[in-house]
Parts: sequence; C-alpha cells; structure tokens
Amino acid sequence: MRKLDLRLFRLIKSSKGQFISILTVITLALAIYISSSMTAINLEDSVEGYYRETNLADLTVMAINIPDEALIDIGNIDGVKEVQGRIVEDFPLLVEDGDERVNVRIISMPSQYNRINKLYMQSGREIEGKSKEAIVIQQFANARGIELGDKITPLIYGVPHQLEVVGVGSSSEYSYLVEKEETLLPADKDFGVIYVNETIVRNILNYYDGLNQLLIKVEDDSVIENIVKAVESHISHHGLISILKQNEILSVQLEF
Repeated sequence: MRKLDLRLFRLIKSSKGQFISILTVITLALAIYISSSMTAINLEDSVEGYYRETNLADLTVMAINIPDEALIDIGNIDGVKEVQGRIVEDFPLLVEDGDERVNVRIISMPSQYNRINKLYMQSGREIEGKSKEAIVIQQFANARGIELGDKITPLIYGVPHQLEVVGVGSSSEYSYLVEKEETLLPADKDFGVIYVNETIVRNILNYYDGLNQLLIKVEDDSVIENIVKAVESHISHHGLISILKQNEILSVQLEF
C-alpha cells in the first residue's frame, strides 16, 4: 500500500497543474451544489410561508351555482376548518386597441374580511362599501401601466361596467398569472385578475342567491380525501365542475 501511495504522490508531483485544476473544479462544483441546495430550501420555505400568510385554500370547489346555504353544510363537515364562497367569472376588458384581446377574471370579495386566499396589498387600499371599486393583480397592473385612480371597463354580457382601481395586490393563488392550463407562459398583459365587492358582482352577474366557487381550509391533511368525498356529495346536484387540492392549483404546480 505504501508503494501505491508513493507512486500516487509522484504522479501528482509530476503533473501539479492538472491536479490543481481538477481539485479547483471539484471544489467549485461542491460549492455551487451546496449554495444551490441552500437557495432551493430557503425559497421553498419562503413560498410555504407566503401560502400560510395568505391562507391559501386547501380545496377549491367549482360548480355552476352553489346556494348560499350550502356553505353552512360544508362548514359542518368533520375536518373542515373554514369555508368561504365567492363568484369567479372571465370577461373581455375594453382597451384602446380594438384588435387587442384582453381578458380579466372578476373575483368577488366578501363584504366581511377575506379570510381565505387573502390578498397581499402592494399599494392603495381595500375595497370600501358597495362602490364600484376594484383591486387589480400586481402583474397585470405593471404590464398594462394601470395605476391607482385609473378606470378599467370589463365588458360583462356585452355591457361595459366601469370600475375604479383603488388597490394593487398580489395573490398566492396567482403567483404565476396564467389564464388556463393550455397557457405555457404567463401573459401578464393579456390576462388579469380583478377583485370587486361581492354585492356589486352579484348584482352585475345576477348571482342573487348563489355562488360558483368555494374555498376550503381543512384541520388536517390526513382527512382531506374524506372531505373531498363529502363535498362531492353535497355539491354534485349543484353542477359540480371540479375540486382542486392545493397542489393542483395551476400556479402552485408552476411554482414547483
């Protein structure tokens, strides 16, 4: 063994340059790997912290029309911590260029405090009262140069409805602003999300006694499958479309 060690030492001595180069490459590779691993861990922790802070829904339920009373039934399911209803619909946005296609997703904000999928306000303020005000998602506002006090006009069922922008916010639900699964990359200028008072949305969209989306927080992930089955049983006769778990939300999938 000593002779092999001696031979190795001589080989290294005769090719110092190559040995130092290889050692340097290995050292740099290890440093980059360790640094990247730490960055990935810190980033994942930051994302998880953001989800907790904004109370991202564990389940998102879409249906054609969910009666308001169904929220009480869903809230009484074993393992359900919180439930919140809202109205979500997509419409064209009127813009100066008539040939430009821009869509916005209108999401109703409850009159009481928004507990699930909370917005992180970047500027401006929350919606007050029942006035025609809107909070615009940050990426869309930046891409289109929308500022506080500007007016935006969605074309709802062929009728223009002007809204005043009072706030710009970000959402863990829309970290990546994509309209649908077929969209490969975010198109922040062509698709946006705007939040409007629930009473205003109900009046404009004729949702007087119902909703089309439920946001659910659960007590424990271990019972989530049982909750999904129970929700299906309650909502199936109201035109159930889908039930998405948190890791199935499009933006969350793209995040990781």
